[in-house]
Amino acid sequence: MRVDKSRTTSQAGDAMIHVNSQLEAIRSRLTDNILMILAIFAPITTAASVSRFTIIGFLPVMMLQIILSTYLCALYYFRNKLSAMTKALSMSLVLIMVGLGSVLQFGILSPAYTFFNTGVCIAAIMIGMRTGLILLSFVVLSLFGAGISMYAFGTAPSFDVAAYLIAPQTWLTVALAVAMCVGLMLYAIQAYNRSIVEALDLAINTETILLKRTSELEEMQVDRDLVFADLQSSEEFKTVILNSVQSEIAVLDGHGIIVSVNEAWRKFALENTCEGEQPLPNAGIGASYLGICRAGDGSEKEGALEAHNGIMAVLSGSLPIFSMEYPCHSNTEQRWFAMTVAPLWHRKIRGVVITHTNITNLRQAISDREQAFSDIQISEARLRTIFDASPDALLISDAQGAITMANSRVEEVLGYMAEDLIGQSIEALVPKSVNSAHSEHRSAYIEAPDRRLMLGGRTIKALRKDGSECEVEINLSRVDTDQGVMIASALRDISERRRAEGKIAELSFFDHLTGLPNRTLLMDRMKLAMTASYRDGKHCALLFIDLDNFKALNETLGHEIGDQLLRDIAPRLVASVREDDTVARLGGDEFLVLLVDLARTESEAANQVEAIGLKIIEALSQPYSLNNQHYVCTPSIGATLFFGHVVADDLLKQSDLAMYKAKAEGGASIHFFDPKMEEAVIKRAKIEADLRQGLIKKQFLLHYQPQIFSNGRMTGVEALVRWRHPVRGLVPPSDFIPLAEETGLILQLGNWVLEAACKQLAEWATRPELADLTVAVNVSVQQFHQPEFVDHIQEVIRVTGANPERLKLELTESMLAENVQDIIKKMFALKADGIGFSLDDFGTGYSSLSYLKQLPLDQLKIDQSFVRDVLTDPSDATIAKTIVNLAQSLGLSVIAEGVETEAQRNFLETSGCHSCQGYFFSRPLPIEEFEEYARRCWS
Repeated sequence: MRVDKSRTTSQAGDAMIHVNSQLEAIRSRLTDNILMILAIFAPITTAASVSRFTIIGFLPVMMLQIILSTYLCALYYFRNKLSAMTKALSMSLVLIMVGLGSVLQFGILSPAYTFFNTGVCIAAIMIGMRTGLILLSFVVLSLFGAGISMYAFGTAPSFDVAAYLIAPQTWLTVALAVAMCVGLMLYAIQAYNRSIVEALDLAINTETILLKRTSELEEMQVDRDLVFADLQSSEEFKTVILNSVQSEIAVLDGHGIIVSVNEAWRKFALENTCEGEQPLPNAGIGASYLGICRAGDGSEKEGALEAHNGIMAVLSGSLPIFSMEYPCHSNTEQRWFAMTVAPLWHRKIRGVVITHTNITNLRQAISDREQAFSDIQISEARLRTIFDASPDALLISDAQGAITMANSRVEEVLGYMAEDLIGQSIEALVPKSVNSAHSEHRSAYIEAPDRRLMLGGRTIKALRKDGSECEVEINLSRVDTDQGVMIASALRDISERRRAEGKIAELSFFDHLTGLPNRTLLMDRMKLAMTASYRDGKHCALLFIDLDNFKALNETLGHEIGDQLLRDIAPRLVASVREDDTVARLGGDEFLVLLVDLARTESEAANQVEAIGLKIIEALSQPYSLNNQHYVCTPSIGATLFFGHVVADDLLKQSDLAMYKAKAEGGASIHFFDPKMEEAVIKRAKIEADLRQGLIKKQFLLHYQPQIFSNGRMTGVEALVRWRHPVRGLVPPSDFIPLAEETGLILQLGNWVLEAACKQLAEWATRPELADLTVAVNVSVQQFHQPEFVDHIQEVIRVTGANPERLKLELTESMLAENVQDIIKKMFALKADGIGFSLDDFGTGYSSLSYLKQLPLDQLKIDQSFVRDVLTDPSDATIAKTIVNLAQSLGLSVIAEGVETEAQRNFLETSGCHSCQGYFFSRPLPIEEFEEYARRCWS
């Protein structure tokens, strides 16, 4: 341990300063005490002088006495704020004023002035204490006061000295003054002696401290010598230990001097000496390592400075240990070293041990490991990204069925968070009905994965977190890892697909509004009923039901209320018939009821039908609550009996005629078909005659409704026929197209529409703004059934010169009810010429979806009945989306008709339907107005 001499010297100096400070404090207290006594006696002498001078009349002397007394009191009050010199000067001023007072008295020696002269003596003592000349100050000032008094005594004009001297008060005053002076002198001497004693004691204590520190220095010097002796005696043992270590080691003393190094240090110092330089003598022993660090330059300067600061920190004790890494490159290799500085204590002597270790290979190994770890992390991150991006729920489980990994899709499919499944058994996701055998299947799959006991793409039931079961498609893969065999399971939720398939099937056989069977399903059941009737010899019946005044309801309350009424009617109809009977919706407000297993005789069967019909009328005539209003709706029912195999369409016509008979009689009744019903036929014949005349006189014309793409570009038009009747005016197609189809005039009318549309298409081909438009033409089922239909189309195109690739034929779903194979054959023949096909009114429930993939269609058209309520009816919205998805899955385009609002268009756009037509864009326009509309779109 090294002795701190400067610290010992500093302590001795502090002791001397403390002694002087104590002496100064003693003098200050003595001065303040004397000043206090003087301030006390001053008012007393002032009072005595006032009493004497007032009698004699020496007012100036009295005033001087008062001023001196006040000044002394103030001086004592502010003693702590005045310096020693200020107090001494103040006492001198008091002395001068006393002399002036004596002169003014003209020798009058009063007791008051005797007291005051005593105060002068006290002031002399105080000044002497400050200046160190106590006796001299007392003598000089006393002689000065006595001289002034004698002078005043000698100059007094008349003064009775004898009387004054023998007066008792004179001697009493003198005695008091002498006693006071002696007492003050004794007090001052005692205080001064006490201060001297205190100062001597302090000096003795300081000398004792200095002697003790000197003894410690001598003892520490002895210890230091012993330490160095021990170090020298153990040099051989130390050398053996240090040389056995491969790292370079040096021992530094408390001043940073190298006192010892090992053999590795010597070797490294010799091998790394720069060319042209001399190595340090004795491997640097005796040199200052701190100095070497401070002398570092260039790229090594920063590291050398850090090493220097670290060594100093360990030497000072502010750091328990210091370590750092630094480069030390040679001409042939890149090297890195680790430096460690540890404290070294030996018999109170402090030093440090410095260790340098070559960590080049270690750093390279760590770098390689970090790079490998980084590559693994990147690979795992990529795998995790792919894992989480999978559309399927992915699970990885071990051979015991414990789940080790799961992606985020499991939450959507199974309801579990991914982290919740980790560690759980895969059996937790298996329904109880098959849970017991699942572990056996898993073991067998692991042992023989090629056997595929659990086939890929298999549909199974999975158990969700809430306990419900869901249908999933599963694919399994075996993964061999270091941890053993793993099984990767991919679960795909097919619930949505099942719902879509069910919805498509529902669209094929059921009415979307009421949920009742549609015409297709009814026709199938009619065939079965005919077979059963023929087999059992029993009659059947078909009821055609039409609601009275339904059109007025739609026009007054709106289609939404009308649809609600139809939905409310459906369950009443079902409840009014027997379990084996069939209730179907034909369309609009028309319903069909198929009654089976009736009586064998016609009369009895008619009675049964009538009873059921009256029951239906009663049930449907009950009030309905529509929009918080009561509404009563009655049905008109037409009935026809049949036995065995008959033509289904004939039964529909017969029941339809009977329904019109019931409606003509006022409604709310049932009427059986009677061959005598000629009135209705005659009426229809009149319209048929007008229709024929219209064809002859060319009373028909085409209107064109634009078809708009999502970007606002017009891509085509639909040609819609209108009848300009000379009496009835412009007749809409709904009033004459059904009759034309029933009478066969649709063939002539359809051919005219096709020829007119092709002529217009050829004319537009020469006009840039219209040349790229396609023209959609509706084709009836009768036209398609004509043997020469394909030849006729080809001939029209050849004659008119129309581009067949710009012609699109629209088929209705009703065409697919029969002779589908013939229709498909003709469609392919026309498709070969470039003609396109669109399936119109898709979703109304007539088509068989099984034939869709066989038809060479280009487009599906969403019926306006779905578009109208797509924003308010979730079923219509689902149907629209399903049709779009179906079209996309079949590679078809899709267009929606009847778009009347921007909201409808936006919904269809977001659902994937990018082409629309309807009143939102334009109503069907005559040729002149349409061409003007096209020019505006073009410009």
